[in-house]
This record gives sequence, structure tokens and C-alpha cells, in this order.
Amino acid sequence: MGVPPPASTRERSNFLMNLIAEFANDYKNTLSGRYVANSRNQTEEIGKGAVIKGKFRNIFHEFTESTYKCSADYEDDFIKGSLRSHQGDQISGFPSMECFKSLLVPQIAKLK
Repeated sequence: MGVPPPASTRERSNFLMNLIAEFANDYKNTLSGRYVANSRNQTEEIGKGAVIKGKFRNIFHEFTESTYKCSADYEDDFIKGSLRSHQGDQISGFPSMECFKSLLVPQIAKLK
């Protein structure tokens, strides 16, 4: 007839936590487009997460290639100048937030 339901409170808690963990893992894998081996409604259809991932990959293919370097547009002198001109409150060894933004904004504009 199958496995009997857990009897003690501790066993029921463990059983419930295992079910929740399994559900969360399956949900995460479905969104990321990974195969879910024990899915109850497995079909030949591609997962929605895989479709979304594929669309982003097609749109931003030039930015996801292994040869892409975001710093290729910047000369060393430009980066040094940005570090000098945006000094302020910063953690030792790290550039200020304003410097980071000044280098990041042009890269974000490319994605638009």
C-alpha cells in the first residue's frame, strides 16, 4: 500500500521540510531551464526559464561571449583619470562609488 505517513512530530517535520526543499529545488531548476528528473508534469515543451534564458542570450550575445572585455573601450589613462577625479569616501584599496558609476554608466547604456 505504500509507505505509511510519519508517526512522530519530528518525522512529520522532517518529511514536510524535505517536501518543501524538493519543491524549491524543482522550482529553481524549472526557472533556470534545467532538467527536472522527478517532475510530475514533464512534457516535451521547453521550460519557461530556458525560453527566457535563450531570449536574453540572443539579445545580448555579443556581451556574453568569452572574448568580450568590458574594459576594452577604456584606455588606462581614462581609468586613472576617473580614479583621480572621483576621490572621496572610500574603503582602502577600493575605488569610490562615484568612480565606479562613471565607468559603469556607459556600459549600461550599451545594453539599452
